[in-house]
Amino acid sequence: MKKLIAAIAILAPFGVAHADSNVTIYGNLDVALTNVSTSGGTTTPGGPTKAVSSHTFREDSGVGPASRIGFRGIEDLGGGLNANFVLEAGIAVDTGASTQGGVLFGRQAYVGLSGSNWTLSAGRQYAPIDVIFAMIDPSYGLYWGNATTATNHAVYPTVGATPSSGTFQSTSRVNNSLLSTYKTSGFTFKLMVAAGDENTRGTGQLINPSVTYDNGPLSLSLSATRLRQATDSIIATAKPEWVSEQIVGGSYAFPVAKVFAGAYQFNGPSNFANLSPVATVGSSTASPSAFTWSKERSYWVGARIPVGTGTFIPSITRINYKHNGTPDGAGTTLGLTYEYPFSKFTTLYANYGQTKNNAYANGPLVSTITSVTGGSQIAYGSTLRAASLGMRHSF
Repeated sequence: MKKLIAAIAILAPFGVAHADSNVTIYGNLDVALTNVSTSGGTTTPGGPTKAVSSHTFREDSGVGPASRIGFRGIEDLGGGLNANFVLEAGIAVDTGASTQGGVLFGRQAYVGLSGSNWTLSAGRQYAPIDVIFAMIDPSYGLYWGNATTATNHAVYPTVGATPSSGTFQSTSRVNNSLLSTYKTSGFTFKLMVAAGDENTRGTGQLINPSVTYDNGPLSLSLSATRLRQATDSIIATAKPEWVSEQIVGGSYAFPVAKVFAGAYQFNGPSNFANLSPVATVGSSTASPSAFTWSKERSYWVGARIPVGTGTFIPSITRINYKHNGTPDGAGTTLGLTYEYPFSKFTTLYANYGQTKNNAYANGPLVSTITSVTGGSQIAYGSTLRAASLGMRHSF
């Protein structure tokens, strides 16, 4: 936070002294009271070792839209050309700490150029596939039980990646990336390439194209990502494999509700012997998101339904995990949310989420940022529940 305060102090006079350069300070503050519980389960798929059940009441930041403060700027260079930048820092309102592993501008940090129907930017920025997740998820990737975090798409491809690595939070936010966008006749095309860990092994290198079609009430999207395994995920002598993910889905706005549907697939590595201890289930240093399956497939449906002056948001996601040599895993995630706009800038919400896994699945329950885990690991065969009452204020 000291670094964040110093950055604000530096940039604040810039915004005052150069107001004609259109620098905007914006942000969001989110806090919730949450009751969470886990039913236990086992520490390995179908294994005998029991994980401990738990029950906790706590205060959370990031159940709804994650708290942040950001700086956005645009300069007219003439001839329809603009220069743009964004610096965005995550904040935990319950503690005042920086989120995104303590990275100061860990949410976004990029600079670029744009025209009337195109953009080109470089830095740490959202991947096209992550934007599409938010577009075809009825919760827009927010709250307990949302489809985006139920798939864990931003964690499985780079399990074990740390804030100091080139693949931290890929394939959601991508370091060392170059992003281009082009819009024409209702279509939006995007292409991102990234250098990853920037080493001779090529770990973490990424390519991610996407296309979206918007026509009145209808929106359809498709995206695919290829990523070379992150250096944190594999042992020093391993050759990084290419892992991949694909997503397709859309929404349609009926007069009484907007409905959403989507499908996602993650294709993991074929050689589990090359995984690092942090990515290996059963290791004493294993990440809670370490996995034992070769493929994950997820499907979801949901809606945004006006109720009174607020919005009711139900969604259900089914996740399947393809194991090699053992029974497949399966889990179901449910999300129920009601948003009430107290004013133009303040929203109150009530949210319940649940993930129920079979004995060979350890799917997570994650809101926008905060998570529920079965002890030190997300337990196989566990049921995870969370209920929150929260408030967010935007500025």
